[in-house]
Amino acid sequence: MRTLDAKAEDVDALHGVVVWHRNRGGRRMLMRRIAGRTSRVPGVPSSHAPINLDLGIDRHGRVVATYVRCRSLGGRCSGPFVVDVRRGGERRLRLPVPRGCSTPKVSSMWRTRVAYTLICPHNDHDGVHVARAGTARRVLPLTGGVEVDLGPRLLLANSQDSVWIASVAGRPCRRRLAPPDDPPGVAYRDAHLASGRAWWLHEVVEDFGGGDVLLAGAAIGTDCVVAAIERLRDLGGFIFEPWSEDFGLDGKTLYVVREFGTGAVSVPLAELPQR
Repeated sequence: MRTLDAKAEDVDALHGVVVWHRNRGGRRMLMRRIAGRTSRVPGVPSSHAPINLDLGIDRHGRVVATYVRCRSLGGRCSGPFVVDVRRGGERRLRLPVPRGCSTPKVSSMWRTRVAYTLICPHNDHDGVHVARAGTARRVLPLTGGVEVDLGPRLLLANSQDSVWIASVAGRPCRRRLAPPDDPPGVAYRDAHLASGRAWWLHEVVEDFGGGDVLLAGAAIGTDCVVAAIERLRDLGGFIFEPWSEDFGLDGKTLYVVREFGTGAVSVPLAELPQR
């Protein structure tokens, strides 16, 4: 295990690039690590507002970060924004938002598509939408706090009580990955598509307090066909400290943010004990 940044609050990784936001005295800065060198992403202003961060690929094949700045969990948000991680230069994403819906709170880009969530108190547009060429469609009718990660053909989304996979290209498909097989008292924290698999964190809460944070994965076919779901790694048993709800995975390395302001670390998957 290696410390990535002791002040990190959010992290993601893709194609050899790691990006996170650093909280220094209440000011958040977007940071990057490429080829072992750490620097600030150019052209992104610092802010007091935390961001919801995701890495993807733009139409030119470059690694980009998309994010939304929100004052609080249920507070006012601005964005979404996108920045080329290597070149820098933040710009706003123009996404279709129906009247009566709030600013998207999370977003994810892959090539010409952008996935984002909408909360719409006065109509039935709540859920995960995917935009392409200026038009959008709702892919998952999920409500509340939802995280999304977009890949070439599939979309992964998690809320507090479920993880879903859905197609964005080719034959339509949709499937709930978790539960039904997980035990009661499970909270789903984050989910990503990486290395041809869906990955997610879930926290198993015990009756008398405490619990375990597990990293699970499953191979996914293009038609949402799911191989047997495995509970792969036990993060709590590895470090004997609580882990938070945010992670990124690139190749065989896990990047995860720890709770209580202790920053982000990188951990080879092979070093995490199997459950």
